[in-house]
Amino acid sequence: MDGKALRVVNQIDSSLQRAEQLIAELREISRLDSGKQMPRRQHFPVAALFESLAQEFQPSAAAKTLELKVIPSGAWLYSDQGLVHRMLQNLVSNAIKYTPRGRVVLGVRRRPEGAELQV
Repeated sequence: MDGKALRVVNQIDSSLQRAEQLIAELREISRLDSGKQMPRRQHFPVAALFESLAQEFQPSAAAKTLELKVIPSGAWLYSDQGLVHRMLQNLVSNAIKYTPRGRVVLGVRRRPEGAELQV
């Protein structure tokens, strides 16, 4: 395959994966709303979450000539890591989609009552 065809195949694959994620998210939201599923809280490092998101979204940011800047953090969260990850995926995806130029910044601020994730 030439480079152009490979890019198209990768874009189609990415789109299909995102569609599958959205369907899974809708099912999970439905289960949470109905009380059939409870959030699975655990302690996890923000750094691992941010690294995963940076790897996932760096190519789409670069494609739009945007800088995706991740502020390093040693903070830990106590929450449902999967739900937090999906929430941030949605926010970062939208930020990249609707930012015409410049950069998208992902970080966390420590607050007296906990932490504030920011996109």
